[in-house]
Amino acid sequence: MKKKILGVALTVALLVTSSVSAVYAEKYGNGKVSGSTAEKSTTAQEKVENKGQEKKKDLEELRGKLEEVHKDKEARKELIREIVAQRKQNNDDTIPVFINGKELKSDVPPVIKYGRILIPVRAVTNALGADVQWNPDTATATITKTVYGSVYGSTYEASTITIELKLDEKIALVNGKQVELDVKAETMNNRMLVPIRFIAETFKNYVEWDDETGSAIIEDTDEATETPAPQTQTPTPTPTPTPTPSTSPQ
Repeated sequence: MKKKILGVALTVALLVTSSVSAVYAEKYGNGKVSGSTAEKSTTAQEKVENKGQEKKKDLEELRGKLEEVHKDKEARKELIREIVAQRKQNNDDTIPVFINGKELKSDVPPVIKYGRILIPVRAVTNALGADVQWNPDTATATITKTVYGSVYGSTYEASTITIELKLDEKIALVNGKQVELDVKAETMNNRMLVPIRFIAETFKNYVEWDDETGSAIIEDTDEATETPAPQTQTPTPTPTPTPTPSTSPQ
C-alpha cells in the first residue's frame, strides 16, 4: 500500500515538474529571450539607427542648401541656425566655421583665445584657396594667395599676398611688413593654430561672428574674387571744362 501511494506521489510530482518546465520554457526560452521580446529589442535598435541616419541625412541636405544660397545673407543665417541646432542634437558643441557656404572640417576643432578663434593653419588655408609652407627650423608658416582687386569697378589686377606667422609670436609679416596680432599662433595636438580673422581679412575676405549661433562666417568679397571675369569697359568721354570768366582787369 505504501509503495502504491509513493508511486502515485512520484507520478504527480513528475507531472507538476513537467508542466512548470513547459511554462517556463515557453515564457523564457530556456534562458533565452523570447521571440517577441527579441523582436521588440531589434525594432527599438532599428528605430534608433534609422533616426540617426535621418538626422545625418537632414544635416547633409542643409549643408548642401547652404552652399547654394550662401550669398543670400538672410537665407544663409536661417540655414546656419538649423545646421547648428542639428549639430547640438548630435552632441557636437565645437565652434562652427563656415567659409563660402561650406562648413570647415578639421581634425583639431577651433578654439577661442582672448576673444579670437584659432584654427589649424592648413585647414583654413585650404578652405581659403591659399598655399602654406612650414619651416620647422624657424617654426614659421608662410601662407600665400593671389587675390584680385577691382580697378574702377570693372577691370581686375592680381596681387600676391604673403603672410609669415611664427609660433608664439604676436608679430606677423605681411608682404614683409610687420603687423601686430591680437593673439599669437600656438600649437595643439601637433597642429599650428592661427587666428582665422587675421588670415581671412588679410586676404580681403568678409568675416562675421554670429552671436545667436556662436558661428564664424567668412565670405569672399568683390575685392577678393579668385577668378576674375573678363570685362570690357567703354571709355567714358572726359567733358571739356567750361572756361571761367576772368574778373581780373584787362
